[in-house]
Amino acid sequence: MHKHTTINLTINKNNMNEQKNNNTGLAIKQARSYAGLSRNAAARRMDMSLARLHALEKGEGELRFAEAVKLLALTGVTYDEFVAMAMEGQH
Repeated sequence: MHKHTTINLTINKNNMNEQKNNNTGLAIKQARSYAGLSRNAAARRMDMSLARLHALEKGEGELRFAEAVKLLALTGVTYDEFVAMAMEGQH
């Protein structure tokens, strides 16, 4: 019985991580759009592959700290604004 509970907690944690990544992905896309940048231009200026940026915007993978710093510097979006964008995606 305890084993079953652990499995359910793992599944719920995975679902929470997927939702967090989706919210972050939406915020990345919003920040990029706010700056008027195409995905290709943003990826190039962030020294990131187009495939990586596309995956992040779809909520696949985790945004690394260095990537976040580049994104914020490129788009002019503040950390607080970025967090607010991600939080809006939770509703």
